[in-house]
Amino acid sequence: KTNWLGQTPDDYIAERIAAEMRRHHYDLQYYVYAVALHRHLASRVPGYDYERHAGGVYYFFVRGMTPATGMERGVFFDRPAAATIDALDALFAGRAS
Repeated sequence: KTNWLGQTPDDYIAERIAAEMRRHHYDLQYYVYAVALHRHLASRVPGYDYERHAGGVYYFFVRGMTPATGMERGVFFDRPAAATIDALDALFAGRAS
């Protein structure tokens, strides 16, 4: 992402990035992408298991990333629970109860 949160890496701390993620509904976006990847892997990887094969979601706010701060600034990570992905998959497929 190239969202502007400020001029320094300290403007890209986890709390500010999380607020930006919510403000733009990027969480909804990555849940849709996670379900799509889940479906793809289930159809392609023998013995696919979400817990074993899905690593999570990263968003990189490149304006806040520097070699000096590494992953401490400008990086958002989440790993949706398998139950959430399964429930969304069922909902999107029209199987939700």
